[in-house]
Amino acid sequence: MTAFKRASQSLGSRKVALGLLTANGVLSPAGLAIHSTPEQFKTTLRFVGRLNGETFGKAATTALTFTAAHVVTASKFAVILVQITPTGTVSTKVPGATQAYDTAALALAALPTADAGNVAMGYIAIAAKAATWTANTDDMTAASDLTSATFTDYPALTFTT
Repeated sequence: MTAFKRASQSLGSRKVALGLLTANGVLSPAGLAIHSTPEQFKTTLRFVGRLNGETFGKAATTALTFTAAHVVTASKFAVILVQITPTGTVSTKVPGATQAYDTAALALAALPTADAGNVAMGYIAIAAKAATWTANTDDMTAASDLTSATFTDYPALTFTT
């Protein structure tokens, strides 16, 4: 029996089963977290995602670095998208070269979408101290080079009938 037929029977709907089997997104979150080298981040869980109907995964990974030296203005807020390709390349993306949002909510509202060929894994929210924070140079330890860094995974896709 095909996966589609099993899903259709289980869910009682071919339409829901088709969505379940083809929707782009997260199937199993990555567990984004700070790495033991605090300028880096890691995933603590095996990530499973789907893009264009193809499911892919990546084992928990340590020592991930930011794609660029993302800059956050002193005493401001920022958000950094973490994304992955089906080949397992993890990269980061920001809404602008230098971020200077007055509140965490404004930064989160500016969170970019994943680039073509990528699935968004989650994001890192940065609250800068009274000095500029720069990714890959400054650490993410709370109250060290910044006020806080919050790691958030995108939840797994869910479907209702």
